[in-house]
Amino acid sequence: MRTRFLLPLIALLCTVTLVACDSDPTVSRLEVDGAYAVTTWTFTPTATVLGPENVMARLELPATQLTLGSSSAAYVLNYKFLNAPGQFIISGGYTTEGNRVILDFGERNSDRRKVLLPPEVKFTYDEAAMTLSFDGTVRGINLQEFDPAKYGTDGTFTNVTGRLNIVFTRK
Repeated sequence: MRTRFLLPLIALLCTVTLVACDSDPTVSRLEVDGAYAVTTWTFTPTATVLGPENVMARLELPATQLTLGSSSAAYVLNYKFLNAPGQFIISGGYTTEGNRVILDFGERNSDRRKVLLPPEVKFTYDEAAMTLSFDGTVRGINLQEFDPAKYGTDGTFTNVTGRLNIVFTRK
């Protein structure tokens, strides 16, 4: 009599365990390790009076790349504006959670604000396409640091909400 109830119970527990293990696999740092080229980078403010900004169009693409390290869980984002001296480097740590790669750009990092990045971005990793992508609403974007000539320096456009769309493709 016990085995009649015990066997189905064991089968049920095994099934639940297998489903739980497969439902949210975390991407490993080894899987995402490497260099990525930017293929999309736009910001569209929620306020309709402000037009969309194509960040990628203002960058020298060969000099712009994201590199993720597997052993140190560190990233380096290099970017350079067209016709401008110098190159910017943002570095920090990242974590993985499910199929997401979470980059911490830092609250006070002014270089991240120049390319309209919030303090943290949760990129989705697509193994088949070899991409890291983010498409979502962000707050606190400083358009004046991105383009002072267009947005002025009076503080009006320092806390803008909008849709950020970024795609990095593995090189």
